[in-house]
Amino acid sequence: MHEVLVGGVTLQNPILNAAGTMGFGSSYADYIDLNRLGGLVTRTMTAAPRPGASNPRLWETAAGLLNHVGLQNPGYEKFAQIFYRSLEKLHVPVVASITGTPDEIRQMTGRLCELERVKAIEVNLYCTYEQYRTMGYAAYLESCCRQVEAAAQAGDRPVWVMPLPPAQSAPCVPIPIGLWHWMRPDIPVSALRWEVCPARLSSRCPCSRHGGWHRRQSWTS
Repeated sequence: MHEVLVGGVTLQNPILNAAGTMGFGSSYADYIDLNRLGGLVTRTMTAAPRPGASNPRLWETAAGLLNHVGLQNPGYEKFAQIFYRSLEKLHVPVVASITGTPDEIRQMTGRLCELERVKAIEVNLYCTYEQYRTMGYAAYLESCCRQVEAAAQAGDRPVWVMPLPPAQSAPCVPIPIGLWHWMRPDIPVSALRWEVCPARLSSRCPCSRHGGWHRRQSWTS
């Protein structure tokens, strides 16, 4: 495959893992050659260690599996001090995925941008349905803008954004990058990666808006 430029980062091919599917990469190194990827996206990190959701985390339904890990992670400092060491040997760019308040994102971005192999910062706009219902759509979008702005101001790496439309209330169609720039042209967002409704991919849409569940897809614009 040929090199591609995605969100300000040169990838040797267009294949990326979704955040969280491979942890921090080291646990999969015995099974696959990580250097064959276009880039490695880390598990989403928070400012402090996070234990994640209580059990059950998986629930089988007629449509598939419901998954709620709850962003379990050891915190960004432990990543920088321990897990990052195994990534220094890779020849592919690392995209550090983070989430939190604007102040936490600013703090994490500054530290992660000190790591040479980290070539981009992905802001995971994590929001539970309960949080979204309390905030409302307008406040949710403003909160997203503040989070992304914090990452853009705190570091010198391209900023990728992963919007997560909360189930049942947010529209299935994600925010296109052109609309984001129209909303906040002062925030230099490089790429969007999102959760999408697979209605266009099948005759039966299983997302919550159409009576089913959300399935994760990874896209970059």
